[in-house]
Amino acid sequence: MLPRDERRFRAADLNGDGRAERDEFTAFLHPEEFDHMKDIVVLETLEDIDKNGDGFVDEDEYIADMFAHEDGGPEPDWVKTERDQFSDFRDLNKDGRMDLEEIRHWILPQDYDHAQAEARHLLHESDTDKLRPRMSVVPTQDQ
Repeated sequence: MLPRDERRFRAADLNGDGRAERDEFTAFLHPEEFDHMKDIVVLETLEDIDKNGDGFVDEDEYIADMFAHEDGGPEPDWVKTERDQFSDFRDLNKDGRMDLEEIRHWILPQDYDHAQAEARHLLHESDTDKLRPRMSVVPTQDQ
């Protein structure tokens, strides 16, 4: 096993027997779904994005995780928006980089419902005429 996988397995192996029960294997595969695995998710995110190895994610590393600036032209507007997001909402202590707690706040927010956000996104993207009231998308038994 690779060291990263070994570390994840040890965190998932709650009974410490070196074998994966069904729940432990699920925690290994989908650590973001298990409270006892959240530290691993945060650490792995840091390891994936922190290219200079300083133990933090700076703005350029944050952007490079989403956008490869290859042609030398101007950045797209969405990248500028993400830079603003970094300074306004990601770098909470305003030191120019994200530490483990700031990464946790970013990737595992306490007040964010992923299913609701995706539903809103899908409705927004599928509403091409922008004329229908939101409630008419799904018919009710009253209709």
